[in-house]
Amino acid sequence: MRNLLVLFSILFVNSVIAEPKRLVCESSAAAEAARWTKMTQDPWTQKNMAKYIPEYRENARMCEEFGKYGWRQVYTFDTKGLSNSQFSKAEESRLSCAGFISGVLESKLSATPSIISFQTKDNTFNIDRKTLKAGYSAMRDHKCKLEDIDTSENLI
Repeated sequence: MRNLLVLFSILFVNSVIAEPKRLVCESSAAAEAARWTKMTQDPWTQKNMAKYIPEYRENARMCEEFGKYGWRQVYTFDTKGLSNSQFSKAEESRLSCAGFISGVLESKLSATPSIISFQTKDNTFNIDRKTLKAGYSAMRDHKCKLEDIDTSENLI
């Protein structure tokens, strides 16, 4: 009975301490539209990728007219991963105003006192812990918000 009580206590404490969170980071739709437009005007693109220019123009139009964001990066992780690399697995999904949807990818979480990073394949997305500004490498063209994840209805 005592062992059962100790086991229950450990599981309860771990479930209280481990908090699943979601960081939702968005860039500007206007900036993404400008990026697509700039690509259509690039001499290299005009020479080597000319057949894609109508698609790039359409992407720019979609972002200008309908975009609520340029890119939306969503990272789902366990807060234990911020201090313990054993819990560093996270999930990433990406959406763009031009209609790109990545699906869910596995990402690796790492953290320093000032930055939280998510590495997916060869890309590292960094989030400033004080300002929640984010982007790839040193860029900070996304604004993030932290959300709690309700797991109360999970069966497992």
